Amino acid sequence: MKTRNGVNGSLTRYVDGYVLPVPRNRLQIYARMALKAGKIWREHGALEYRECAGDDLKVKGMTSFPRRINLVFSWIVFKSRKHLACFSQLEGSCHDVNAD
Repeated sequence: MKTRNGVNGSLTRYVDGYVLPVPRNRLQIYARMALKAGKIWREHGALEYRECAGDDLKVKGMTSFPRRINLVFSWIVFKSRKHLACFSQLEGSCHDVNAD
């Protein structure tokens, strides 16, 4: 998903995100792994790495997850789609990949 730059409204960043279920009793273990992963992403040139865990997912009229499950939403911000492609290969650093 491309995002807009707040300065001039041009599409300047690329965001890759995912949602996954994590057992509530494993959330701290997942959080430690996510901290390590975020550091690696940024070392290789990602602009941002974020993780969020849902804590109030019971919505009236919607199918909810079992109470033992937390949903985690994670996203990584890249300079461009080309920059993201560099990460899929992870051959060294992606710092020097030019934006599209």
